[in-house]
Amino acid sequence: MQVYYYKNGTTHSAYMKVDNNIANASLLLHIDNGTVTKVPEAMLKNPTALLNYLNQSAPQGVTYSLIPGTNKVHAEGKAPIIQDGAYADGSTPYQGANSSASTNPSTQKTQKAIKDDAVVRYSNEAVQLIRLGVATSTVLLNSEEKEVPTFELDFGSTAEKEKQVAVIHAPKTGKCTLRAKASDSGKALQKCKAGTVVMVLEYGSKWCKISDDGDVGYVQTDCLKWYDAETEGTGLLSYNGRATGSTTVNVRNTPSGDSAKIAEWATGTEVEIFGLEKGWYEIEYKGIHGFVMEKYLTVQK
Repeated sequence: MQVYYYKNGTTHSAYMKVDNNIANASLLLHIDNGTVTKVPEAMLKNPTALLNYLNQSAPQGVTYSLIPGTNKVHAEGKAPIIQDGAYADGSTPYQGANSSASTNPSTQKTQKAIKDDAVVRYSNEAVQLIRLGVATSTVLLNSEEKEVPTFELDFGSTAEKEKQVAVIHAPKTGKCTLRAKASDSGKALQKCKAGTVVMVLEYGSKWCKISDDGDVGYVQTDCLKWYDAETEGTGLLSYNGRATGSTTVNVRNTPSGDSAKIAEWATGTEVEIFGLEKGWYEIEYKGIHGFVMEKYLTVQK
């Protein structure tokens, strides 16, 4: 199976062997109006099912048809104009995808998910967020991945600009609870992993409303930490000065060996460097922000 992955600021492709245990896979389907949408790969073998699937979530006034012999879709009609991140009926496009859910009862769950998600905009255009970072982020813009400064993204947040991007801070437990409302009695929605970079949609002294990979809810403000977005270059994780081999390096939530381990990355992994303090490098890789001991990082010149 051919796969695409993001590394060092660019998109690469490679092939991987798959076995019969893989039951489902998704791919991005290109639409000739410049948008893309994710669909189950198996649907490409059933055009009727594919078109039903696409047209269920098509914007009002738009219908789709499959272009024979390609993996592209033709869009016929004109969608309502989006203003301030929403359609006229108040529904919200999913992170830049040019679609809104149907009001049919069978798609109400999809519509709710769309409304609950944070809408991300870049240069006044709605975009799909692929990776959120403290300093830089990756978005899908006009069907192409683009690395942009995070401070140039608009999340529709009411928080001050310097408070809009934070890192989950849970050095003892390694996770914190995302709740449906700003209260300890609020329904627990999920556990947010320490070190994850998240959007802060609303800031409060006790609770903050955040979006963690599309899941929106509230966490205690003490469970968030804000870092300076200025980077100092890149480095390679290493062991005994070697950035090769199968050794892995522990990444921690705070600059302490007693802090929760948030990741375990292989030597040779290239990371962004944010600074060095008391023998620990502050680093980031694929939306995870943490710390490694100085001896496990080789700074790139």
